[in-house]
Amino acid sequence: NLYPVPAVNVLNMSIYSEKAMTQGNLSIVGIDGATKYSQMLNLNVGANTIQVPVSELSAGTYIIRILGNGAEPIQKLFVKN
Repeated sequence: NLYPVPAVNVLNMSIYSEKAMTQGNLSIVGIDGATKYSQMLNLNVGANTIQVPVSELSAGTYIIRILGNGAEPIQKLFVKN
């Protein structure tokens, strides 16, 4: 889940993980394919909430991606106002 959408200052992401993930990567990519933001990420087993700062992004549509530890990649679209 991503909220609020559209985002203004902070985008919250709720993720349920079946196993712990260390040294993962969260990135925000513009529709032009350019990485606009990136951070290292650790997930615990169970429910996780991640707050991603988006205030520096221009208004538009973006893809948020989470990759790491051989887990299935997560990709979600969101809109920034």
